[in-house]
Amino acid sequence: MHQVLINEKYIGNNVYSRTSCKLKKKHVNNPPAEWVRAAGAYPGIVEPELFLKAQEIILTRSRKYTDDEMLPTCAPC
Repeated sequence: MHQVLINEKYIGNNVYSRTSCKLKKKHVNNPPAEWVRAAGAYPGIVEPELFLKAQEIILTRSRKYTDDEMLPTCAPC
């Protein structure tokens, strides 16, 4: 189910070149700016607006908190 929420192929986009590698080297994750995206390559099964709303929710839930935000200081007694 999570793949439907994060993979653009479900809205009809074909995204490739997410990773690259040279011979006998480890795979390297490419930054999103280097991904190749073919929008509307095939019919999607999820509405793009719904997909984007799910992306916003996932992004807000994956926020990283600092130590100070996680452990607020208490006033001395």
